[in-house]
Amino acid sequence: MCSSERSTERTPDTIQVFEKFHNRYDKWFARHQWVYRSEIEAVSRLVPQGGLGLEVGVGTGRFATPFAVTVGLDPSRAMASTAKKKGVEVVRGVGENLPFAAETFDFVLLVTTICFVEDPRTTLREARRVLKNHGSVIVGLVDKNSTLGRFYERGKEASVFYQAATFYSVNQVRDWLTKLSFADFSTYQTIFKPLDRIERTEPIREGYGQGGFVALRATKASDRTGSQHV
Repeated sequence: MCSSERSTERTPDTIQVFEKFHNRYDKWFARHQWVYRSEIEAVSRLVPQGGLGLEVGVGTGRFATPFAVTVGLDPSRAMASTAKKKGVEVVRGVGENLPFAAETFDFVLLVTTICFVEDPRTTLREARRVLKNHGSVIVGLVDKNSTLGRFYERGKEASVFYQAATFYSVNQVRDWLTKLSFADFSTYQTIFKPLDRIERTEPIREGYGQGGFVALRATKASDRTGSQHV
């Protein structure tokens, strides 16, 4: 859920949407439980077992809690309050300026977050900074080039949440991560049918290009390699 790539400040209107409609956000997942389960299953293929994880854009904790992620960041007070009740330690803030020391986390999770930040490249750069060497970033996104991505794009003006979103393709995100010296990419895709026709967990397949939801993992190369990060 995102907009331009320049400002590092979340617009008040965007924050207020999540403040006002946080209950509607959670109800969407309850109503689309098989979509949610499919996305969880795809992400689960990539999240490391153990280690300290951070979820950027933790929201109500829908994705942090299944993976035992105990630290989250979100700009919305209402969303953060819900996540805290689920046992997540939430810090309020934005992805472009993470309030954590360098090389703190073993993995950083961003699920349906990259389309809502103001500057996705700065957010990924910040994720890299707070990752330990050889740590992983896991990005879950609606692929702009998929049938689902095109469906959301066409209907975004009528959506409370997606009005402020900018959708990206998997290749765009891979390119940003490559330029930040991430490597060893792994991807899984799911959500192959229209949302209202999903009545059980969708298949999980390696790669991308067909599924509407894609989970992508990349590994941070050592900072001691002397790479320049754009």
